[in-house]
Amino acid sequence: MARVIAGPGAGFQGSVDDLSFYRIRGVEGTIVRRKGGPSKEQVKNAPSMVQTRRGNSEFAGRAKTAQWIMRSLFYHKSLADHNIAGPLNALMTPVQLLDGTSNWGQRNVRLSANPQILKGFSLNRNNTFDTAIRYPIEYVLDRNTVSAFVQVPELQPGINLFAPEKYPWFSIVVSLGLVPDIIFTKDQEPADADYDSFTDPQAKSSVHAYTYPHPEYKLYTLPVCAVTVWHPVKKGCPAIPLELQLPVSPPDNQFTLLLSIGIRYGIQEDARIISQVRYAGAAKILAVE
Repeated sequence: MARVIAGPGAGFQGSVDDLSFYRIRGVEGTIVRRKGGPSKEQVKNAPSMVQTRRGNSEFAGRAKTAQWIMRSLFYHKSLADHNIAGPLNALMTPVQLLDGTSNWGQRNVRLSANPQILKGFSLNRNNTFDTAIRYPIEYVLDRNTVSAFVQVPELQPGINLFAPEKYPWFSIVVSLGLVPDIIFTKDQEPADADYDSFTDPQAKSSVHAYTYPHPEYKLYTLPVCAVTVWHPVKKGCPAIPLELQLPVSPPDNQFTLLLSIGIRYGIQEDARIISQVRYAGAAKILAVE
């Protein structure tokens, strides 16, 4: 049933016959989509849908990698001005195509083979981090010690700091996360089974999924973060060194370190409390290794 929603995000949302109306953050207006296409059962079982199943399988691998990247950007997601899941998923397509040995539908997403594709990725379409801070950020990213050092430069308003004047306070946030390679796995019982789960969906051992290469990667639930104190926008801030260290060493070499940086803005609620303004600010992936 469709509804007319009042207030922030107001609009016509819901379903009418075979039309769906919805809104997406970062996109103006209401989006209309017509329902249709094959049913879930047809996609899962129909022999004519084998290519769709292969495509959906690989999409799942890219989506899993994008989820890990967004997990590494946890402390910066509130600074994004649009949904970054789609663009990140798209960036993983050329990474997945680097797998020239696996079958279509089972190709791995080894980000460690081409991590530089993420360097400089912006979480903002409008006011970017490089627009707010117009000065190179010095850093050291060490894969062996899974650590990072970031030197925030001295920031002076109108010289290398261009923050919106409507927000009186700003703070710098850096984070260090880990993204494991995502590989295709499937049930190997029986071990000598000769089947294709895409052309024979009824095969007993057709369970397949994408996951990380070692169980210990589940320990990396969140990135580590370093945050400066709040500084007045009209005065800027002195140079500030920030250090980050992951608490656990990776079990193997099938991972990518992701270092990100952002600027957040705050408003003063009373004499002692400054609160971050949600979705105000900017962030980007500073380095990968």
